[in-house]
Amino acid sequence: MAPIGNAALAFLAELERRAGKSRDCRRLRPWRAVRKRLESERRRNLEGLVRAAADVLLGLESVLTLSYSSTVMAVLERALARSTCLVVAESRPRLEGRRVVEALLAQGREVRCITDAELALFAARVDALIIGADSVTSDLAVVNKVGSAAAAWGARSASRPCYVAVDTSKIAPRVSAAEIELEEKSGAEIWPERAEICSNVYFEAVPAKLITAYLTERGVLNHDGMAAEVARMARLHERRAGP
Repeated sequence: MAPIGNAALAFLAELERRAGKSRDCRRLRPWRAVRKRLESERRRNLEGLVRAAADVLLGLESVLTLSYSSTVMAVLERALARSTCLVVAESRPRLEGRRVVEALLAQGREVRCITDAELALFAARVDALIIGADSVTSDLAVVNKVGSAAAAWGARSASRPCYVAVDTSKIAPRVSAAEIELEEKSGAEIWPERAEICSNVYFEAVPAKLITAYLTERGVLNHDGMAAEVARMARLHERRAGP
């Protein structure tokens, strides 16, 4: 997962800066302060992302999403009008979409739960599709819960925008959509008695051509804007890797 590697990169860079690159372990005590600073930065980034999302989403009457993402959840709760109708796919086999539905219902929001097979159908019935991202690849595709691509294709065929809510820490600058390894779980989650014949791929790539814009802590980015962020992250990785 890109966020883990990028977070480790940021932590090490800040720790080295504070410790003066000393080999004396006694000077590495600032790690707690580093952790707090980075956690504070993540909170600020989420606030910035929500503000950016509100700029383009606030007037929408209905949106579609799937699975569970803390970033998308923040957008649904804080960047959309209370009157916006929210359509959420249940996200089999673990049904994490129902977790989103339950949380939104508890807030008094108007929510409709659909099957994953209805994603493309409902993409044509809402004002916009909003998805999260596990990673953003070097070719600007996003890797997200399986079903995202069907929803994005449905949105494109109906001329609906597809927005990706993602902070730039999720950029994986050294791997393309074709190269990234997609996680697959046990088929028993789908059909315990016939697990051996079941495919249970959890994530898939949504190509950049299906994405209208990226909602990030650095603002609403088009493809050129996200390409610049990928290049920035690639330079950070190159400096860490050394000659």
